[in-house]
Amino acid sequence: MNVIPMRRLMAAAVACGAALFAASAPSSADAAPARTLLMPTHTIGEVRAIHLRRVEKGLSSTLAFSGKVAVVADTTPVDPPDDGKKAAPLAVDPRIQKADLARQEGTDLAMAGNHKKALPQLQKAIKLYEASYAELVDYTKLADAYARAGVSAHTAGKGKATVAKFFDAGLTLQPTLAIDRRAADKELLAIFDARREANEKSSDGVIEIEGEAEGAVVFLDGVRVGGVPSRRDGLPRGTHFVQVRADGFRPFAKKVRVGGKPAKVKVKLKALPAEASTAAKVLSFDALEPCVKKGEFSGRGCKKDVSALCKQTASEFVLYSVLVADRYGRLTLHAFLQRADAKVIALPEREIDKNLSDVSARLTELSNDVGAAVADFPVDRSLDRKPKLFR
Repeated sequence: MNVIPMRRLMAAAVACGAALFAASAPSSADAAPARTLLMPTHTIGEVRAIHLRRVEKGLSSTLAFSGKVAVVADTTPVDPPDDGKKAAPLAVDPRIQKADLARQEGTDLAMAGNHKKALPQLQKAIKLYEASYAELVDYTKLADAYARAGVSAHTAGKGKATVAKFFDAGLTLQPTLAIDRRAADKELLAIFDARREANEKSSDGVIEIEGEAEGAVVFLDGVRVGGVPSRRDGLPRGTHFVQVRADGFRPFAKKVRVGGKPAKVKVKLKALPAEASTAAKVLSFDALEPCVKKGEFSGRGCKKDVSALCKQTASEFVLYSVLVADRYGRLTLHAFLQRADAKVIALPEREIDKNLSDVSARLTELSNDVGAAVADFPVDRSLDRKPKLFR
């Protein structure tokens, strides 16, 4: 799965309706990956925080690099739909479209083992994404391109410094960034793990966003962080991207280099012409949270929001996961896959050892289930009522 570890409220359309990187489900191994929103894992019972983190991180990592699903994570922002056009994403900049194509071509070449040709395509994608950062909605695409470029640079023999540079840039945007460890050699894993450790140790950066912009929403690296003013600390040092949007105003964007001292961003919004302003409703992943908490995936409100979020983000599916702990601490992972038309199915549940000794195997099985379901969505099994575990 091609993970784009999801939440957009104005940067270019993301939530099909989670993280968690399309149009119709792929029908063959060569089809384009189905864009799928990965919702944060919900819990029932006394699930330990460390177990929840392991499952969430493992699920995202396992879905990555499969080529069947492009996962949009909860770090991706969401924009209002454009009801007058088929293409919902606000990211209409042609450079983003070209970047998407270059990243996919680079990914395909890398998966075929041709890393020397893959690297230039991935570098092209990175350059285009960075040039159009003000319009970019899904920053996990850029992080994914960095990660893949690092892998290809290593395999192509470009040197440790070049590989580390790509990994550093990706980890700055997305600290939970992962690579396919199954296909990586020991040297590559050592470089990646060292850069991830260094990134965690340098997470002392601060960005302060100032100005007078009532009703504006701030996104940092595609993640919604609040209004204006805002402050975000605990950031990895490196390049970050700030976007500020508000109804009736032109989007504001700034590339910020974060170091040892707080970086300050002064927001100045410019009003749009009256005829260009819009009162379109903006949705984020929060709109779907009640659906999974109550298990009411087929409820009228959930159906409406799922369809709207899928349209906003050009996504095809949303994947919900629920981790249940019984009174003995035994864990069961339930998953529900919902299509943009709001039809939803329950995937086979997986029992997980309470010590998580088999969590990787169980998540791999779930990943395979998801890949098979998006390829041939079984509408005959569509749920029409609340699943039993929520009753």
